Amino acid sequence: MPEHLFAAFLGALISALRHTKSGLLRALKVALSGFALAYFVAADVVGLSAQFLSVSISHGAAFFLVAYFGADLLEKAAYLIQSYRAAKTWK
Repeated sequence: MPEHLFAAFLGALISALRHTKSGLLRALKVALSGFALAYFVAADVVGLSAQFLSVSISHGAAFFLVAYFGADLLEKAAYLIQSYRAAKTWK
């Protein structure tokens, strides 16, 4: 198993452990969405950070961080979009 996939799996697993009090289904959702985000987005994060911030981040670290924080950020963005749509319909 390549090291970046292992880092994504580990980040998603540790992130899911934070949500076990909310239920097993919630923890599974966080783990799967974190891993999927890391798999598809982390390489772009490395490229963007190198291009715009002049910071070199290893792929393993980026995969871990995106898997760890990605599910929560994605959920907050979805809530923000839903609340914007709800406010727009009430106008």
